[in-house]
Amino acid sequence: MESGEVCDICGRRYLTVFQIPDELWLKLMGDPGGNLCLNCCDGLLRRFGISLYWEAAIDRFPTD
Repeated sequence: MESGEVCDICGRRYLTVFQIPDELWLKLMGDPGGNLCLNCCDGLLRRFGISLYWEAAIDRFPTD
């Protein structure tokens, strides 16, 4: 069984867990649902002229 999520844009499976603010997500996806890999998320944001700073953390799951 494969683990992770499948990106709604590229269709690739990814394991990296990340979180972006709801306002950016809605700008990208138009609704609160869906999955994006880091590459597609970053690429879409750059189309809007937004560059993000990504932080790596061990054992710190993003929470609301």
